Amino acid sequence: MGIPTCHLFPNGYPQSNGFAERMVQTVKKTLLKAKQSNSDPDLRRVAQSGSPRSLPSPAELLYSRNLQSNLPHLAKPTPYNRKARRNLQVRQQTQKKYHDRSARDLPPLHTDQKVQMQENNGAWIPATVVNKRPEPRSYTIRTPNGSIYRRNRRQLRDLPTMILAQKTT
Repeated sequence: MGIPTCHLFPNGYPQSNGFAERMVQTVKKTLLKAKQSNSDPDLRRVAQSGSPRSLPSPAELLYSRNLQSNLPHLAKPTPYNRKARRNLQVRQQTQKKYHDRSARDLPPLHTDQKVQMQENNGAWIPATVVNKRPEPRSYTIRTPNGSIYRRNRRQLRDLPTMILAQKTT
């Protein structure tokens, strides 16, 4: 008997941290473009942080002003205002409306229920539900070798009772 392992690191579910994932994608594209054009990646990052977006960056919120860049701008960026916030809310409501048309919740799982868990490589392995976590649609799972994982409900399949009955006989 050893010490049980607990794997609570990011579990291959990028939607759980969409804002950070989008920022990583933006930085990677910026670095790739800098490499392709043989330009300084630091200058690209400075330009990226100073470029106008629909919402202010965390640095702009901290300093309450637009950050300077060494690149010329054609037009001065408009300050963050109520109209921009309202436009963002309208876009989010529209996106939610279209998403909710076909979105359905998966049935909840119960403690000690037999399930299949999706590993990070995409393979499905048998497991047992230990408990429901406080995060939405999140469960603590134990595999037959004793390892403990945290998984989103989309990464868990309920085993039909017919299959369970065949395995016990």
